[in-house]
Amino acid sequence: MDIGRTYRLLGAAIVACGLALAGCGGGDPVVVGGALFTTAPAQVTLDGGSSASFKINGGNLPYTASSGNGNVASATVSGGNTLSLTAVAPGTTSVTIVDAIGSRLNVEVTVLAQSQGGTAISLMPDALNVGNCTTRVPFMFTGGVPPYTVLTSNNFFAPVSSPLSLPDGRLYFFADFKYPPTAPDPTSPETDSRDETDTLTVLDSHSRAATAKVITKVPTVSCPSNPLLVVSPESANFRASEIRAFQISGGPAVPAPPTVCFYDNDRPVDCDGVNSSGAGIAKVVSAGASAINVQALRVGSTLMTVETADKQRASVVITVLPQP
Repeated sequence: MDIGRTYRLLGAAIVACGLALAGCGGGDPVVVGGALFTTAPAQVTLDGGSSASFKINGGNLPYTASSGNGNVASATVSGGNTLSLTAVAPGTTSVTIVDAIGSRLNVEVTVLAQSQGGTAISLMPDALNVGNCTTRVPFMFTGGVPPYTVLTSNNFFAPVSSPLSLPDGRLYFFADFKYPPTAPDPTSPETDSRDETDTLTVLDSHSRAATAKVITKVPTVSCPSNPLLVVSPESANFRASEIRAFQISGGPAVPAPPTVCFYDNDRPVDCDGVNSSGAGIAKVVSAGASAINVQALRVGSTLMTVETADKQRASVVITVLPQP
């Protein structure tokens, strides 16, 4: 199931087409006759300086649109049936859509101040490859305006937790990736797994979205063949210069120091284990088969991933707090 289908299944509760996806359904023919309608919801919220487009159909051509207060938002009709709403200044106004015989629709438009609208959502990491042995993968995000909705294109096999707050203002959630084994294909003995692709989406109250693509390799046998990798604690707060120990259990039968990576701006950096820079937020100062020691460097939040030789991966949310 792709995420677009997920949006459609959620329907009016999210109004993925109706809110701020300019040109949604672009190229659709004008449908006349019957009741006049628009894809715009009854209430539209625009960020300061933004615009949104919707479709008008039904009724009788031509369509016109006017704003009750052009100092708050403007309204125009182009291409026969495209309604464009443009924010001008903070406030609320009513936009009236009229067809050729006087049928009317009203849409209430609220324009937020620039400081109210927040910023675009940034989701980290924005792409990830995991093995089927991986569970509880954390994702971190900033921006947007609450409340937030976290969606996955496959909720049955990849349940998602509610967003949690971090001290630096970021939020994070966990997604669990676990799939049934793939039946072996006798005609293709080399094929011992399949790739399952999920799309994770964070949606804010203004329908701004950020997505992450996760590819999970599903084996033909139950996973894990080795004990499940666990890194604890799975989240930690500490001060700059402080060193914290993280315990490792599970993984391959013959333990070895893992590979440790930190994420910076949606990408893994310095995956060289000991003395990785940690995006300037934290770094590994020592690593063994059963524990790693991490030192905080500067205030902020980052994701640390630990990968063992059997390709199991576990992640930890790290937050460095300012000095008291």
